Amino acid sequence: MKTSLLRGTALAFLLTANAAFAHDVVIHAGRLIDGVDKTPRANVSILIHDDRITGVENGFVSPAGAEVIDLSKETVLPGLIDCHVHITGQNDGGNPIAEHVTMTDYDSAVRSTAYARNTLLAGFTSVRDVGANAHVVIALKKAIQKGIVEGPRMWVAGPPLGPTGGHSDQSNGLDPELSHPGWDENIVDSPEQARHIVRKLRQEGADLIKIMPSGGVLSIGDDPSKQLMADDEIAAVIQTAHSLGMKVAAHAHGKKAIDAAVRLGIDSIEHGSYADEESYKLMKEHGTYLVPTMLIAQSVVDLAKTHPEQLNPSSAAKALVIGPLIRTNLHRSGSRAARPERARIRADGRRRHETDGCDHRRDRLRRRSHRRHGRHRQRTARPLRRHRRRRRRSARGCHAARTRAVRDERRHDLQAGRPDRPAADGHRQHRDFERRGFLRFNTEARRSRRRI
Repeated sequence: MKTSLLRGTALAFLLTANAAFAHDVVIHAGRLIDGVDKTPRANVSILIHDDRITGVENGFVSPAGAEVIDLSKETVLPGLIDCHVHITGQNDGGNPIAEHVTMTDYDSAVRSTAYARNTLLAGFTSVRDVGANAHVVIALKKAIQKGIVEGPRMWVAGPPLGPTGGHSDQSNGLDPELSHPGWDENIVDSPEQARHIVRKLRQEGADLIKIMPSGGVLSIGDDPSKQLMADDEIAAVIQTAHSLGMKVAAHAHGKKAIDAAVRLGIDSIEHGSYADEESYKLMKEHGTYLVPTMLIAQSVVDLAKTHPEQLNPSSAAKALVIGPLIRTNLHRSGSRAARPERARIRADGRRRHETDGCDHRRDRLRRRSHRRHGRHRQRTARPLRRHRRRRRRSARGCHAARTRAVRDERRHDLQAGRPDRPAADGHRQHRDFERRGFLRFNTEARRSRRRI
């Protein structure tokens, strides 16, 4: 316990962005994963000057006057970067509506100091916060920079901008008579409002801008698949932010919102749940980044299954649809680029395999048509042999395609961690499917030869 505390203190001391640490430090690392070499390096010294790594030397060296941190029995690697966090707000198992109307920004400010330290000690040395009270999160960033609070380096957006009734409207689902001075500060219902809010956030110290062009999961009553911000509002935010040297991130689940934001020049798409081939092509053309938020999606799905009472009304149902979709859609974006005709993804997250060119129903109808019109009698001996060879190759090709489909589906299930199909049963199902498919395709081939 004491060793862990000392190591955690040393890491926090090193990795916090603090200008006051203007001296030499050397870390003796037993193993170093540097992200450059394919294999870890053993027994090296990491040299640091003024909070910057200046070199890595083999062996354990101790320069004169340098502070030595002994991690000779540990593994050291570069700090991790999280591109999508809400560091001032964490789920603690409470009632979200009750907390929304009882907790203040002071509560968020105090709790955020603990959240920031936990994030740093988890190995994340840089984060991009894309949704929080501007005053709280900017003050936290400054406190970390000065070394007052332990935490990662931060790039912050402040409150996300969106329309009335959208994902960022904090009055959704509440009594219309309730009001709060801060609930309307991030509402964008016109291009003029968009320009004003972006400029104000830049004045307060925000590093980037976050918008909500689509509905969301954890908000009440909005639809994640719909575009809720108008194109002129999105364009006004992006143009104003870019003119000020700021990037813009877009919370976007629905395809229409994704494509519109990308065409208008957005810098990153957060979630991207309903993106398709056209969406990915647009992202590549415009240089847009996708932040898929896989971990939070799975966490919300787990929460919706085990403790739906800890989510807003309607959020659990939306999470069970959107969560699996984020995972499978991202998987499709890679697999379909390599094998564009191999598999489709259904809305419920399961893979629906296509025919890969082996349309057995079409072949059966064609054979029946040939028998009905007597076309098979017109074939001579040579075309007949050629047709039989073609039929045998088709049967073997279809069998191979179907077995590849089963193998791909099994591999996808294992990668996704689905517990509903154990590995042993999966292999047995694969062997049974393979055997039945072999007999079925060969039987059809024999029948076709007899009929011909």
